[in-house]
Amino acid sequence: MPFESRGSMMLDRDKKKKAEFDALSKEEQDIKRAEQKARRHREYKRSRAKLAAMSQEDQDARRAEINRKKRARMAAKRVAKPAEKTRAEKLAHRRLRQKAKFEALSKEEQDAVRVKQRKSSAKIRQRNKAAFDALSKEEQDVKRDKQKVARKKAHEKSKAKIAAMSQEERAESKRKRSVRRATKIMAMSQEERDTKRAKEKQRNDRYSVKLKAKIAAMSQEERDTKRAKVREADRRKLMKKKAKLEAMSQEEKDA
Repeated sequence: MPFESRGSMMLDRDKKKKAEFDALSKEEQDIKRAEQKARRHREYKRSRAKLAAMSQEDQDARRAEINRKKRARMAAKRVAKPAEKTRAEKLAHRRLRQKAKFEALSKEEQDAVRVKQRKSSAKIRQRNKAAFDALSKEEQDVKRDKQKVARKKAHEKSKAKIAAMSQEERAESKRKRSVRRATKIMAMSQEERDTKRAKEKQRNDRYSVKLKAKIAAMSQEERDTKRAKVREADRRKLMKKKAKLEAMSQEEKDA
């Protein structure tokens, strides 16, 4: 079957399913969602058990096959239906929907969701760390270099986005970020705040130890170069701050 025709068939089937679902009452939709969730969970458990019984090579081959089929389905749909929205727009819409859904929950439900997300993130971090530790020294170095390049790209993108903003937009963005942070902290109990502070202290201590070890491993020449770079960065930051203050009016300075 031609690639485009297959995509069209899939899209028609999706539309039909959506129309059938939208025709149901709110209670029926909730029941159907619960059934679908239970079915997906059963399938996931069955699939995991099947994979666990395989050798590592067979597992990798099976995952590659699943991903290949998934990509083929997505590509067929894309060919059949030209994109109405860009990827960035779709992501923005999804984030808005998720935010609205989250804000509609009660305080207890929001806390439960946050706990679940933290646990999920911790599991992913552990899995990623185990996978990274299993690599050879050369593979780890290659992965680190790739991550460094990706971070640099993201940083450049962020810088370009900020540079394209007006002074008012930047100030508004900064204010919103401060409000979000303050709201988040205010919503915490004293115990949660103490835990957060303790975690931040641990992270700073770990970074400090790492940095000291890194500096100790440097030659005197490398240390001098590093110090010069840090001094130059501090000087630039100070100059920037001074220029910003000079550009402000007296009312803004007082405020």
